[in-house]
Amino acid sequence: MAVMARKGVKEGRKTAVPFGPFLALGGLFGLFAGDAVVDWYLDSFA
Repeated sequence: MAVMARKGVKEGRKTAVPFGPFLALGGLFGLFAGDAVVDWYLDSFA
């Protein structure tokens, strides 16, 4: 969305976004909040 806001919707949709930063953010999220998320998910079925 940031790319589309910066370049415009038409050109922003054609711009390639690297996948590495998303993997890094997901890894950090899993490192710091992963246990809480898994516990919440499992408790929602109990």
